[in-house]
Amino acid sequence: IRDGIPSLAKRTEWIDKSIDLLATHGEALSRAMADDFGHRSIDQSNLTDIAGSIGALKHSRKNMAKWMKPQKRPVEFPLGMLGSKAQVQYQPKGTIGIISPWNFPVNLTLTPLANVFAAGNRAMIKPSEFTEATSELMRELFAKYYTEE
Repeated sequence: IRDGIPSLAKRTEWIDKSIDLLATHGEALSRAMADDFGHRSIDQSNLTDIAGSIGALKHSRKNMAKWMKPQKRPVEFPLGMLGSKAQVQYQPKGTIGIISPWNFPVNLTLTPLANVFAAGNRAMIKPSEFTEATSELMRELFAKYYTEE
């Protein structure tokens, strides 16, 4: 990653933007899903796609600091006797692809995105071509809330 490992504050900012996106535009996303499915209840979409995604984002935000901490590991003999120490330091992988299916287009995009952001990665999202209205609205909203990078 060109900019280095994202800080806890940066990761929190990314997740907070996603929560704000859903809280602000959740009703519009639910209407777009109703248009795509032709029969889907807006209340169902609000519960399964919008509220479910917000819950996953809040869970990631709450646990992110703990997940970022290095973990100590035991050192094998004889290195342990020589004062060696070992730890695992978690680092982002880079850009993660999220391919979301048609049945829960918002939830199955933003729930994985919560973990992608918590890990300090960036995402490339490919929504389903079967949910055209929802995919187009998400494209517009992501462009408004995030940069291409």
